[in-house]
Amino acid sequence: MTAMLADPELKSNFYKFKEAVKPMFKLYNEDYLQAEYQTAKASARMASDWKRIEADADVLPLLQYQTVGDGRVRPTHQALDNIIRPINDPFWKQYYPPNGWRCRCTVIQLSEGELSDMSNFTPPDDVPPLFRMNSGIDGYVFKERGKDKHPYFDIAKGDKEMAKKNWNLPIPT
Repeated sequence: MTAMLADPELKSNFYKFKEAVKPMFKLYNEDYLQAEYQTAKASARMASDWKRIEADADVLPLLQYQTVGDGRVRPTHQALDNIIRPINDPFWKQYYPPNGWRCRCTVIQLSEGELSDMSNFTPPDDVPPLFRMNSGIDGYVFKERGKDKHPYFDIAKGDKEMAKKNWNLPIPT
């Protein structure tokens, strides 16, 4: 499914993407599939944005966290809204969007602004560990190995040999 996101026609249309992957996972939960699709696209977009942000850092050295601002914004994301920090601040290594499934937050780059006072900052307690990263710095959407790896990469020992034979899946070691 990940490789199919590289297809220009499929990556720009969820419904075409869904139809293309149906034969692989007929019983796959459609809601989960859509959440995964949206998250992968958001992470890829934010990783691409990060490269532009780094390129423009000399003239636009600050980032401001920004929610969509509607009634569906999660309280944790609302608490991050409008935080302004320098691009090289460690804050962006943990709270660069997306910060959860179907997160619609973004950042805007600023030439100047008042830095947010972080002395009373309470880190959000409901940002899942697999989202406490920066896809532009870390270079991945879903972590494959180590601490906080995505559960997609877990294959039961008894299923590894069957997966190799039946589906020719790459097996994480």
